[in-house]
Amino acid sequence: MERLRWFAVGIAACLGLASPGFAQSTVYIPAVLELSGAGAVSGTNFRDGMLLAIDEINAKGGILGRKIDTPILDTQSDAGISRAQVQKVLDNNPYVILGPVFSGSVLVDMLLTQQAEIPEIVGGEFEQLKPRRGVSDGSKMDTGRWWRLPLGNSRGGHGVRGTEQRPSLHSG
Repeated sequence: MERLRWFAVGIAACLGLASPGFAQSTVYIPAVLELSGAGAVSGTNFRDGMLLAIDEINAKGGILGRKIDTPILDTQSDAGISRAQVQKVLDNNPYVILGPVFSGSVLVDMLLTQQAEIPEIVGGEFEQLKPRRGVSDGSKMDTGRWWRLPLGNSRGGHGVRGTEQRPSLHSG
């Protein structure tokens, strides 16, 4: 239950924020997750928690009256497929991307989301994802836009860590 609450906080942190003048009736927030292959257990757990939070948000009227539209794409636990799926959803200008969970996929996807300046909420954690802005020696990635969800008792601590915010959904 604690993880679900942090997931909802992460979504709220990203989704209470988006570009002004957004005239559509839904908020596009795709999920790119490991639903088959070696990461299926982690990916389906992430998906189930995500869907609970989205259903709850939509039942209460959505985000500023807009329902969350969340297509779910399977990475098949393969970093190359994950990258292709992220590129596919980036073409539709999402406000945030949910997933993936596997750190290898997070690494390749993060490069795309950084270039597109789209926030990403991920479940993976490893040394190269720890934030160290402006590093040029290649020892750590510049993690300008990412949120890591605690999926268990990791040494990374609890809570959602965000480094930047998106513009507000409010029109004025």
